[in-house]
Amino acid sequence: MADPTEPENLQGPAETAGATPEPARVFISYASPDTAVADTVCAALERGGISCWIAPRNVVPGEFYADAIVHAIDATKIIVLILSRSAADSPHVLREVERASSKRHPVVSLRTDLAPLPASLEYFLNTSHWLDASTTGLERATPKLVEAVRHLLAPASAAVSGKETETETTPVPSKPAVHGRQSRQPSSRLRRVAVTVTVAGLAIAVIVGYLALNKPQKPVLAASTATPPATPGIPDSSIAVLPFIDLSEKHDQEYFSDGLSEELLDQLAQIPELKVASRTSAFYFRGRTEEIATIASRLKVAHVLEGSVRKAGTRIRVTAELIRADSGYHLWSKTYDREVKDVFKVQDEIAAAVVEALKVRLLATNARTEYRPANNEAYDHYLLGRHIAFSYFSPAQRRRAMGEFERSISIDPAFGPAYTGLAYSEFGMARDIGDDALANKAFRDAERGIELAPKFAEAYQTRGYMRGAYRLDVSGAEADLEQALSLDPANAIVRVSYAQVLATRGRLREAVAEVERAIATDPLSSIAWGNMARYWLSLGDYAKAREFAQHSVDLDSEGQYAISVIPESYILEHAPQRALDFVSVIHDEDLRLFVTAIARDTLDQADAAHAALKQLLEARHRNEFAIAEIYAHRGDRDQAFEWLRRAREAHTDVREVRFSPFLDVLRSDPRYPALLAEWNLAD
Repeated sequence: MADPTEPENLQGPAETAGATPEPARVFISYASPDTAVADTVCAALERGGISCWIAPRNVVPGEFYADAIVHAIDATKIIVLILSRSAADSPHVLREVERASSKRHPVVSLRTDLAPLPASLEYFLNTSHWLDASTTGLERATPKLVEAVRHLLAPASAAVSGKETETETTPVPSKPAVHGRQSRQPSSRLRRVAVTVTVAGLAIAVIVGYLALNKPQKPVLAASTATPPATPGIPDSSIAVLPFIDLSEKHDQEYFSDGLSEELLDQLAQIPELKVASRTSAFYFRGRTEEIATIASRLKVAHVLEGSVRKAGTRIRVTAELIRADSGYHLWSKTYDREVKDVFKVQDEIAAAVVEALKVRLLATNARTEYRPANNEAYDHYLLGRHIAFSYFSPAQRRRAMGEFERSISIDPAFGPAYTGLAYSEFGMARDIGDDALANKAFRDAERGIELAPKFAEAYQTRGYMRGAYRLDVSGAEADLEQALSLDPANAIVRVSYAQVLATRGRLREAVAEVERAIATDPLSSIAWGNMARYWLSLGDYAKAREFAQHSVDLDSEGQYAISVIPESYILEHAPQRALDFVSVIHDEDLRLFVTAIARDTLDQADAAHAALKQLLEARHRNEFAIAEIYAHRGDRDQAFEWLRRAREAHTDVREVRFSPFLDVLRSDPRYPALLAEWNLAD
């Protein structure tokens, strides 16, 4: 609870003389009218052996009230919020929750009435753990609260003991897909490889298990035990840039704070002496409550840069903190109050400060800083376009992203990265709706992006992906991706795309090695792990394929292209019934029908198999390559070759033609090498 006389600003100093040597584990936030409830909760937690910080009891005499609250929030592990009408109306409670959110501390809300929440408070509580005492009463709710807090404190000890417990976890905001990584187009099985999915060795969180007791359990796949490829010890000159938190009044500037974080990450990644965790892995922790030491351990880095952005009109406030993970020591922190037009200067100053603190050498320039727009409004539209394009995949959202990139270009026609973003969005839309004219425009915009920003690695990665997936121009794709790697050798996404080129040529072992390199810098990339699963499926190691596919799903539950590896592996192991057991967890209709058709065929259930195939044949945007695989698996070579040709004519992604195990029956047919030669895929 904050005193009504406390100042509005909760951005206090990092240390105070009044801080206790061993901070309490729980901070209790409440409004003054709820003092009795807060005292009851505090007493119950402390009877359970959980130390608490509560005002005014724990304010040291002579200490500034606001400073005491700031330091207590920073030092504790969990915030317990007494959520009532009074709390909802309290600006002090809002600031306490906001401060907790900026520190990524979990909040357990004990709701004492059903008063509506203001949007500002609801925003910060959207991933909160909730308990309802409004109907059960405080006496019955308090023991559950104590148990919830115990569970939230449990993961640290569980990790030490090596034990893992699978429980339902609190939802977190969806993770944005990163440019060139993923194009979740629901009607294409082929794109599962072009833009595959991933998974790294991920310990399942032991968070609030009791909250799941009275909820129906969703079907889950078996827990994965796979681990990333062996990596050397964590270098001291290594860092992860976590997504900066949007603290703007309307909480509508996440795209801006993400953009600032990503620009910083890319700037630091250009420094040869510095190992920087890739964006996918770093942004995986958005909205999560892991401690800095845990995050750093998962990302295999020694330091973490985190911060917040508050944007209001033409002004921004950026706060950044560089933390040494093993000790929690703040090496450097600073708050910048500037005009929005000075955002690039802020980025450069933060990067320079980090470099100075880590004692590495900052390069004079890099591709990111070289291609900055001349107009800040153009940059704002570009960032919003990226945020939409890589977070959402519906046609409506793709159109919205295209509109933002087009606005950026109209303001600054020489800003090359905006053309690259526009090309990516146009290409995704073209694949969704089968529009060849739009796909060709995407190529023109990709060319323009490279022309304007010839040292921008992302531009080559985008065109390389398009060349391979749409035109089957593997040589062109390979040249683009090699150029991208020369410009940004640490870019994990470029390496995953380059691995796909190798796989398209049938060089699966080399593709696996390339993905392993990507995973070394991006261990939490679901796409990298999903691609690895797909390659091991084709190499015939079905157990390993399932293990890596499960990793991918653990990291991204929407990873349908990785999920399908599991039932496909059972079909190839002649266990079709086991494959059908997984159909219920495949939400992508094309993938579900594909697995069903082949599994039913294997079981000699001709009617059911034909029904699934018929639905694929009648789909509005049918997947010709998947249909070819079904016919090949049936042994109908004529139909299989016919549908492969149709797939190529329709610009469907056919890059799996050399390694799909479902096409094995075709490889002894003389028409197969002729087809590869025609498609420029022969050895």
